Order: sequence, then C-alpha cells, then structure tokens
Amino acid sequence: MKRDKRIYLIILLALYAAAPVTAATHWIRPAKDGVYGDNDGSSYDNARQPQSVHLLSLSPGDTVYFSGVCIYYEEPAGQSYTDIDIQSSGSAGSPITFRGDASSVNPSYPDGEVHGNYILTGSRVSWTDNGDNTWKTAIQADFDGFSGYFVFENMGGGWRKMAKVASSAACVATPGSYYSSDYKSGSDIYFHCSDDGDPDGRVSLPVDGHTWDFNYNDHIRIIDLDFYNVHFNGTIDLHDITITGSSVNDRMKVYYSPAGNNSLAFRDDSYNIILSYIDRGYGGAGFYIEDNSGDGYGNAPRDIWIHHCYVHDIGLYQQNSDAEGIGVNGGDNLTIEHNEFYNCGSAYTCYPYDGQTNRNHIIRYNYIHDGHHHGGARSSGIQFQTAEPETGARTGCEVYGNIIKNMEADDAPDWSDNSGCSISWHTTQVVFYNNTIDNCDTSFAIAHTAGGSGDPGSNVILKNNISTNPNSYHIAVYDNDIDEGDFTINSNYNCFDPDGAALFKIQYEGGSATYNFSGWQALSLTNCTFDTNSMQDDPELVDIARGKFAPATAGSPVINAGVDTGIGSDFRGNPIGRTIGAINYTKYGLF
Repeated sequence: MKRDKRIYLIILLALYAAAPVTAATHWIRPAKDGVYGDNDGSSYDNARQPQSVHLLSLSPGDTVYFSGVCIYYEEPAGQSYTDIDIQSSGSAGSPITFRGDASSVNPSYPDGEVHGNYILTGSRVSWTDNGDNTWKTAIQADFDGFSGYFVFENMGGGWRKMAKVASSAACVATPGSYYSSDYKSGSDIYFHCSDDGDPDGRVSLPVDGHTWDFNYNDHIRIIDLDFYNVHFNGTIDLHDITITGSSVNDRMKVYYSPAGNNSLAFRDDSYNIILSYIDRGYGGAGFYIEDNSGDGYGNAPRDIWIHHCYVHDIGLYQQNSDAEGIGVNGGDNLTIEHNEFYNCGSAYTCYPYDGQTNRNHIIRYNYIHDGHHHGGARSSGIQFQTAEPETGARTGCEVYGNIIKNMEADDAPDWSDNSGCSISWHTTQVVFYNNTIDNCDTSFAIAHTAGGSGDPGSNVILKNNISTNPNSYHIAVYDNDIDEGDFTINSNYNCFDPDGAALFKIQYEGGSATYNFSGWQALSLTNCTFDTNSMQDDPELVDIARGKFAPATAGSPVINAGVDTGIGSDFRGNPIGRTIGAINYTKYGLF
C-alpha cells in the first residue's frame, strides 16, 4: 500500500559500484608539512594539498583520498586559496568519489577530515602574554563579523571546541575558553588554552578556512570524510549525489556547519540525493532542502533519501528559531527513515510558501527525542506548516512508525510548540499511522491558521497511534474560523493514557471546548470520527523513561487491537499486523 521512493536510489547505488577499471586514484594531505614528493596527487607520498583539488584532472570513476587533518594555516594576506573546489562531474555508473577512510588502504595512513577554520599563526598574528594564562591578539579584518562561535584548540589530541565566556576575567578563570568584547576587526580576542599554554598555532577561528564547493557538478560520492565547520557551496542543480558513512557504528561526521544555504543544503533542481550514516551535529541547522526560486512544479529538489543518520544538538551555538534537524522549503519525493534526532528545535519541519511544492514526504521509523527551545526554537517532533493552500502541491505525505518523546515545554507555547506531530495544512490529507508519542505538550496538534470562514480546513487521519503522558492534550484541533463540515478529523483505533478532564480539545467556528476521553468520543461533527474504536488504557510499554517502547508482554491491550493500515512492518522491521503503536511485541522486546 505504501509508496517506496527508494527503489531508484538503490539502483543508483548499484550502478555506482561498477566504476571502470581504468579509474585513477588521487591523494590529498594537509598543507602544514608543505609539498609531498612530486606533489601531483598520484600517491600518498606525492599527495597534493587540500586547496589544490581544483587542479586535479578528474575523470568519471576516479577516487580522491583525503588523509590527515586538512585545516588551513595562516598565509600572507591576499595569497590564500581555500576552496576545495570540484571541477568535474562523474557519469552514470562511474561517479567521482571522495573518501576519508585512508586507513582502509594502509593502516598507517590517518583517516581524513576537512576543517573550515583558519589557524592563528605566522607573521600576521601578534600575540601578547597577559601573564595570567591568557594571551590576546587583535582580530584581523579577515575575521571581522564572525559569530564568536566554533573556536577550536588543539592540545595534541585533535581539535576540540573552546568555551565562549562573557568577560576577560571569566577567560582567566576558565581553561579552554576565549573572549572578545564584540568580535569585530581590531578588537582584542583573549584565549586561555586548556593546558595554560601559548595558543600560537594551536587555536583556530571559523573564517577563511576550507570550504567545499560542489561547483554544480553531478555524480559525486563522498564516503567517510569528516567535516568540521565547513561551508558547502554550489548546491543548486545537483543530481546523483551520495554522502555516506559506513554504518550506524561508523558514521561520517558533519559538525558545526552553519544554518541556511551554506549548510548541507540541496536546492533548485537537485535530485537523486542520498544522505546516509551521517553524524550531523552542533550546527545551526541539520539538513536543508529548498526550492529557492519558488516556481515549484518544474525545478523543486526531489527524490531525496535520508536514512540512518544521527542529527543532534542543532541550534545551540548558532541559535535560531529554525533549529531543524531537517528543514524543507519546497521539495518532492523525500523519504526520511531510521534516523535519530536528539536535542534539535524540531526533527522535521516543512514550510512551503506560495509556488513551492511538498509532495510525497514519507517520514517513518525515526526516533525523535528531547527537543529544545534555545533561540526561540519550537521543540517539536514532526511539523507540517504551510501558507495558503495550493491544489495538488502538497499531497501524498505519510508519517508512520516513529517514536517521539520529551518535546520540551516552554512558558507560553504556540499551538504547535512542544508537539509530537503538528499540521496546519488545508484540505490536503496527511496520515499518521502507528506512531508512539510520550511526554510532549500535545501529542497531535492540528490547525488551520490562515484564511477565514468557508475556507477548507484540516484533513488528517490518525490510526494505530499511542499517546502517553501529554502535558496538555492528546489531540488538539484549532480550526479557527472554520465551519463544521469544512474540516476532516478521522481519528480511530488509537490508545491514549492517561485520561483526564481536559486532555482533548477542539476549537472551530462553532465554539471551543475541552473533553475527557468519553466526552471526546461522544462528539458528532460532519466529516469527523472521534476515536469510536480507540481505547483509554495503559499500553504497558517497556520502560518508556529509558527509551524502550515495546509492549511488555503479549497481554498488552494494544496487541492486535488496531486496524490494518498496510504499512507492513514496525520500527524494528518486524511484522506490525494490527498492533497499535510503533513496535509490535516480540520476545526480544527492547529498543
């Protein structure tokens, strides 16, 4: 019954595996130690430097290995070239591949990582020892206007983030910290290294380091190459791009990159994109998909598969209200599955504006937990937001088999804040099957937020879901200014726990009221079903507090108590049958 948008992507991977035998291998190593042998990239001993990737003559099927920490060192003013700039496309079945797993070729070769920072050292940096374990230098014009975040130190064990503090006195008192009054050109910036030592050559700022420029080239693979605070450019009109780690136990790191168009973003007319086994952390946003031109139907990004990624700690250092694990402003045929989202403002939020499409988004089998409100973020799990309705522009969206817990409450939440799932679409149907939602302000928030009386309202199907321990509501409907008959809520075969005097809400043109479970079931409105065959009962799940969501025994009331929704399997890949919730009972029963 369910559409599977991955078939073409699996075929694409199979084609990629068949690179021609004549393909060449090239090597990239850090610039710190100068040139390597012939410096032509032909071998590890003759490697090129990172910023000279654009000089490589690459052909379809070629592989480029990065080895070591590729971070940019201070150069004389006006003589730096920092972009890692891809100049060639691969071809169908013969992509150009960039790899960071150099140790797989020779265990003595260090694996590769690319940094977007710039090390403070050399003739243009003048240090002053303040005599209290802090050093200072003037911020150069190159660095003027950087955010003050993503400053790193290297004490010999690899680069680690330093702590931003609020005063020079705090910097003195805090090893591993830095401070500036305004982070502007000419102002002093203070450093206190973790070992109380001299920072020269051991601290870096997030400006003028390496960027990664796809340069609008296609048929590219990036495998096991870690990125730290790297800006990604040239992401319009890309196709057949795969970025992947090896497995859930060996994910490729993409840390600290900013929000917006320089994050790992795919925009106008990009398609056949695979993002898998990626550890995406500490950025202003996670992954970003955008129809930048807004003319929708012809060139929206499309056919995108995001799976087995760990997206976490988003919007903490670069705070913003759109601290989304996956943010979408227009895009079609998007499958998001088997990912974990932790400490994000929301896991998935789409907001298609006029002229942008949002069709066939399948969001399934994800673990979403512990959202936050930093910088005005919404702390919600899965959000479908929209402007005015556009016929046919937002269809085929399905949400099933997800586990969502602990969407953090704030003092004055908007209707959709702190929700497990929320939707403010009009007429276009979205289905929610077999999700388990625990300890959110509202498990399912449904709204019509624009227009007035006579406009089409919500159209939502909720079946086989579990809602436990909401702070406010199991289900809340906010179809303000909408008449009865102009919205559709089809909710049935769900399990709610606990009951309470006001854990269900509906607000529309005919009035506003809250209900307990039996009062909710007794409602009778045109085009609506209010859980006639649902239950209010303890689903007897295994240790929810520790993130285990299986029915504890075969006697759980949710076993075989639902309806066949056609989704086939549960969160773990076992047959789901008619069990309510994200996980069926098995004797192995733990998450």
